[in-house]
Order: sequence, then C-alpha cells, then structure tokens
Amino acid sequence: MTRKLLLACGPISSGLYLLAIDVLAAFRHPTYHDYTSQMVSELFAEGAPTRALLLAPNTAYNLLVLGFAGGVWLSARNRPAQFAAAALVGYGLTSSAGLYFGQMDVRGTVESQRDSAHIGVTVVMSLFIVAAIALGGLAHRGTFRTYSFATVVVVVVFGGLAGYLARPMPGPTPWLGLAERVNIYATMLWFSLFAVSLWKELPGAAYPPGTIAAKAISFVVVMAPLLTKVSLPCDKLYQMRVAGPLKRAWQLAQMWRVQINLCYRSVYVSQRLVRLLPSP
Repeated sequence: MTRKLLLACGPISSGLYLLAIDVLAAFRHPTYHDYTSQMVSELFAEGAPTRALLLAPNTAYNLLVLGFAGGVWLSARNRPAQFAAAALVGYGLTSSAGLYFGQMDVRGTVESQRDSAHIGVTVVMSLFIVAAIALGGLAHRGTFRTYSFATVVVVVVFGGLAGYLARPMPGPTPWLGLAERVNIYATMLWFSLFAVSLWKELPGAAYPPGTIAAKAISFVVVMAPLLTKVSLPCDKLYQMRVAGPLKRAWQLAQMWRVQINLCYRSVYVSQRLVRLLPSP
C-alpha cells in the first residue's frame, strides 16, 4: 500500500504543477502571465505578482516528487530504476532549493544578483531530469524505453531552444514560453506514465493502472480550488478591493467551471494514454 501511494505522487505532482503555472497563475494574473513569450521561471521571480501565489502549490509539488522517488525506489526491479529514483530525489531537492533560494529577479532588473544563481540551479535540475528519464527508460524494455529516449531528445532540444530564445532578455522573447512549455509538459507526461509503468509491475494491484492515473489526476484537478484557498491569502491582489461580491462570486464560479472541464478531459486523456502503454 505504501509504495502504491508513493507512486501515485507522480501523476499528482505533474497535474498540480501544470495547474499551478498555467491555470492558477493565468487566472489570477492574466496581465502578467503569458504562455508564449514568458519563461515559467518568471512566475516565481523575486518581485513577481505570482510568486506568493505559487509558493504553496510548488512546495507541495516538490514534496510529491520526493514521495514519487520513494515509490520508484520501492518498485525498482533493477539498478537503473534505483538510479532513476536517486535522480528524482536530486531533482526534488534542487527544485526546492531553487524555489526559495535560487529564484531569478523580474525581467528588466538592473545588475541582478540572482539571475546567475538561478541559471546554475536550472542547469542542475535539467541534468537530474534528463538522468531520471534516461535511467527510467533503461529500467524497461521495448516501447517504453523508446518513448523515454524520445522524451530525452524532446527535453534536450526544446531546453536548448528555450535557452537560445531567451538571449534577447530583458527585451521581447517571442515563443520562449511555448518552447519551454513543450519541455515541461513532456517531462510531466513522462513522470505520470513512468508511475503507471511501475504500477503495472506491482503484484496484486487492486485497480487497473489507467484507473489509478485517471483518479490521481482528477483528484488534484478537483482539489485545486482548495489549494487556491490556502495560497491565495498570500496574494495581495486576492483582496479584490475594487470588485464587489457579485464579481468575486462570478470569478470563483468561472474557476470551478474550468476545473471541472479539465477534470473530465484529464480522465479521458489519461485513460487513452495508458491503453497505448505496453507492459514492460
């Protein structure tokens, strides 16, 4: 039971992270959030209006990644899987340190003292991610191994492309956010499917792996508004001093509508993906 719960942290962490950066942040700060031309790191930048909002869910994300690493370790059947778990631990710890001590300054800060440290933390995190994906692929045979190596290629290529597109900063950076999100979404998808692949190896699984993945993703999508209630008090704009009660109620209703819609879509997509995943 313990390792099943820890493996479930994989898809839960992925869903939580994507909801935080591209649903919660976009909903609360639509004028600051930009899918196509903004680095995701800018959402966590010192002085950014989204930083306080995202600290709580991303702290939870890092803890879930560490839990997922424990599930991978307990499910390991060979040495590469154990090394993949160690790489996930390194990623979770580095990500936690970067969140609180390695954040960048907001774009346009003159003589920033944080950006160099942030770049270093990002490189280390990227190395841990690539190592985890490659080692996780080596722990399997067949289609999942091929898929893992293809994911490594996507992460490396689009990570390099994002670095190239970021060169004009602090000037405009069209398509930077899109390139970075291809990298991030590919990584989050691999985390989820890696958890599913290890779940299928566990003896006596009580539910089909597709059901587990779907329930895990659906749970975090539905619970996102509650996480919002925890983190939003840190957001000064949440006070909504210029908005009346009716406007606030309407915005909350719209947020719930988005969450429910994403819930149904995530269940459908996760079940489809699991059907395509062969046994290791």
